[in-house]
This record gives sequence, structure tokens and C-alpha cells, in this order.
Amino acid sequence: FIIVDGYAGPSQQGTYTLTITDVTCVPATCETLGNTCGSWGDNCGGTLECGTCAPGQECFAGDCLMFGDTCANPIVVDAIPYMTSGNTTGATPNYGYSTGMCPPETGGYGAFAPDLMYAVTPTFTNDYHVTLAGTNFDSNLYVVSDCGDVDGSCLAGDEDICSNCTEDVTVALTAGETYFVIVDGFGGATNVGAYALTIDCVPDTCAELGYECGTWDNGCGGSVT
Repeated sequence: FIIVDGYAGPSQQGTYTLTITDVTCVPATCETLGNTCGSWGDNCGGTLECGTCAPGQECFAGDCLMFGDTCANPIVVDAIPYMTSGNTTGATPNYGYSTGMCPPETGGYGAFAPDLMYAVTPTFTNDYHVTLAGTNFDSNLYVVSDCGDVDGSCLAGDEDICSNCTEDVTVALTAGETYFVIVDGFGGATNVGAYALTIDCVPDTCAELGYECGTWDNGCGGSVT
């Protein structure tokens, strides 16, 4: 509605000329939307492509995040055995666990330290050994099945309170289910740094299988004799 009016009072009336030559919708910009990355619907019925993210980051839900910064955009473990290296510098503190909620670890750590997530969907139902070596900071390792309920779904955690230590856990994982390996730090925002992460399937032995002779499935896609 285009309203033709006067300044004030009944005396503010008279003849006028109204001309409409064009009606143009002015689209929003990335800056006015407050978004730094992604594709967005604008107020003119079209879409708007906002800028790219820095190296080592990806656009997720309108924000530039490090790869693996949340469980919604995790680093995917594509094969086991899995070995990688990374750095938590620049990540955000999203997760942590309370005292005694990630056995065999008895403490509660990680709530204020930056963390990175790895999504693991194993092919075989078996035990898996996960190790984390924080090369220049006090690292913290735990495995969960539900990032929205870390305390209620933590399968195992390890936090040796020291720098340059290796954290390790062994967890029973079910084939086809997705789990999250969380690389974290001991305490606050300064607990960040480089790390090495390894995930291995733990093969069954003849003694564990209860067999004395023959060749059998070792639980990890191979065989044991």
C-alpha cells in the first residue's frame, strides 16, 4: 500500500501527482543478513551466495567452522585402521563430561577446552583401541554414541593430567552404528595443540574364541589360525 497523506490536520489536503515508473525489490546482502558463508533465501524471492571460509574451515549452517568442530560436521573415519594428525587450535569448546561419567576415567574434564569430533561407523562388531597423543598440550580422549548426551552415552574416557601424554581407551562398538571419538583438552581455552589419533580394531585370539586349532574369523575382517 502506497499511502498519500498530508503533514497534519484537515487543512493539509490538495491536488497531487503520483507516478510509479518501476517497482524494484532490493535484495539483502551477506552483511545485512549477518552471514559469512552459505546460500540463503533473500527478501526478493531469490538466493544469495555468501563468501567462502578460510583454509581448514567449512561452511556449516551459516558459520565458518573447523572441520570436525561439532558432531554435526564431524571428520569422518573412512576406514579402520585409521591414523591421522591434527590440531585443536582454532576449534571451539562444545563438549565435556562430568565426574565419573566416562569410565574408566574417574574425573570430569573437557567442558571448557576446544575439541574436535571424529565419526566412526565400524564394519565389524568388536573391540576397538583408540589412542590420542597430545604432542604439546594436556589432551583428553573420550568416545560417545550421542553428542547431545555425553554423560549418558560415554563408552570410555581417558585423561592423564600431563602434557605430551598418550590417552587410550578400548571400546566395544557395534557394526553399522555411528560413534564419536572426541579429541579434547584438560581444562580451558589454552589446552590446545597438535595431536596424533589412531583407531584400530582389536582382533580376537584363538584363546578368546575358545578354539585350539583351525582358522577362524578374528572379528576384524581377517582370520586367526
